[in-house]
Amino acid sequence: MALLVSFKLIQVWHIFLLGAITSTSWAFEQPVRQALILQLVKREDLVNALALNAVTWNGAGLLGPSIVGLSVGWIGIDGCFYVNVISYVAVIAALLRIHVPPHGAENARATVIRSLLDGFGYIRRQKIIATFLLVSAVYNILGRSYVTLLPVFAKEILNVGASGFGFISAAPGLGTIIGSLTLASLGSVEAKRGRMIALLMAFSTVLFSFGASRHLEFSFACLVMVGALSTVFETLLQTSIQLTVGEAYRGRVMGFYGLTAGGLRELGGMQAGFLAEWRSAPFAVGTGAVILAVFGFLFLGARMRELPKKPVLE
Repeated sequence: MALLVSFKLIQVWHIFLLGAITSTSWAFEQPVRQALILQLVKREDLVNALALNAVTWNGAGLLGPSIVGLSVGWIGIDGCFYVNVISYVAVIAALLRIHVPPHGAENARATVIRSLLDGFGYIRRQKIIATFLLVSAVYNILGRSYVTLLPVFAKEILNVGASGFGFISAAPGLGTIIGSLTLASLGSVEAKRGRMIALLMAFSTVLFSFGASRHLEFSFACLVMVGALSTVFETLLQTSIQLTVGEAYRGRVMGFYGLTAGGLRELGGMQAGFLAEWRSAPFAVGTGAVILAVFGFLFLGARMRELPKKPVLE
């Protein structure tokens, strides 16, 4: 990308192609990285580790665009890409220093199709894991679709223009950092049934309030709370999956979790766009919040009764 920009050869199809390559590599990297976390930290520190991981992930997403905005005038767009390339040296160096004992050698020769089918079979047998993945899917489709509609809220609902759009776009990232740091500082936090339901209800309420708001300050506050509650809920959900899944299936299950957390989020944006065009953006966000609250209370509350108080790895 940097070379194409430098030589003024960049075209739209280049961006699509390089974006597809990046997304494909992320699809392989994400489940492997998530599977390694439990081998790098103690079980009782897993919530804290995942919360700190969320801080770095979302903090970079919040600070990165700001740094680029300040740097473009100094080093140019291609220069920003070159700096980004150099930054990966630190990441690669850190990965090279990680030593993890080999696991799952008995499945090393399994084909991709066989591994995929085994993962499907394992999730089907483990009802609580299937429940967590289904909740993650519904949550990301209905609860995270508001991001797609933020430009509509800025322009048509709040009437704040481009600067206001940047302001409210930063709010969920700020909330994510606040929620992650708070969760990381609490020590061991269990994903209890009542706590998970309360978080989902609070998230749905705040999201509904954002959809109904017509004031910039209140909308910003709602989005900060949305980001904070979202981080805490997703971290506890991921912790429950990590502590419940068998070691041999960890990578595959986390791959399915990545699909629900990342891939289905885009599907949520599409359905929100259809609803917004049919009725309005506030209607789309509010409807998603209500459905999510009802689903979480009736489904997650009932199914989490099956979760052991102290999940044990197989």
